[in-house]
Parts: sequence; structure tokens; C-alpha cells
Amino acid sequence: MRDPSNGPCPSCASLIDHLPPEVRARARHERHAAGELICRKGEALRKVLLLCQGRAVAVCDAPQGATELGLPAWQPGAVLGDQELFEGALRWRVSVRAQTPCQVLVLDPEVFLASLKHFEAAASLLHHTLQRNRQTQRALIDHTLHPDPLVNRSAG
Repeated sequence: MRDPSNGPCPSCASLIDHLPPEVRARARHERHAAGELICRKGEALRKVLLLCQGRAVAVCDAPQGATELGLPAWQPGAVLGDQELFEGALRWRVSVRAQTPCQVLVLDPEVFLASLKHFEAAASLLHHTLQRNRQTQRALIDHTLHPDPLVNRSAG
């Protein structure tokens, strides 16, 4: 059973601390016991989940019980529901079961998308920084291999 009563685990609390204030205010956490369904295939996609603690697996619901699909387990740091959201799905495509006791950070889909926009500028800056780093590394390698500036391809 979902148990939001005991406060977030340290992993969720740390993640919450790094969210923008407007996202942090709307985030909540849930605890799920091992074996509990976190979401059910066909349910409306009303939340995106960030797995903070534990492992979860995709399962196929059947009259005799849920059976694991054989996919790798989601580990802490995994985001659940994002693929459906990005592809425009309105419902969960698989059921997800807690393989071990889990804690998840729950965000409304709109809040999740807004948080991505917040980080868009940071991602752009990081991309630019990585490009400059690659250029610098290439120049250093070229200089090491060809110390003569007339031979150095990056010098011109």
C-alpha cells in the first residue's frame, strides 16, 4: 500500500532539494512495499515517477497474477512514465511492481515537463562546455603528436 506518511528517504529528500522551488512545492513521495504494484497498465498517466530507493520491474497482469516481463529492473535514478509522456500516451503501457521496498518521487506530468525546461539552459551550457573540452583535447593531442607548429593541424 502506498505510504506517504513517514517523510521522504534521504535519496528523495536530496533530489527534492535540487528541484526548482515551483517543482519542489508540487512534488510528493510514496513508499511501496516489495511486491506492490506501483502503477497498472491501462491506468491514466497522471504522474511521472523518479525511483529514489529500491528496484522495480515491468510486469504483465494476468488472472493468475502478475508475471515479470524479463526486462532489467529499474534502479534508483530511473524515471518511470517519461516515455509514455514524450510519446503522447495517455495511459501506462506496462504495470510496474516494486521488486524490493521502493520510494518514488511523484511529479505531475506538467510539472515534470516544466522541470525539464528549467534545466534546458543548463543542458545547453553543458553541451557547449563539452564541445569546447573536446576541441581543447584535440588541440593538446595534436600538439603532443606534432609539437612543430608548421605540422600542427590545430595551429592554423
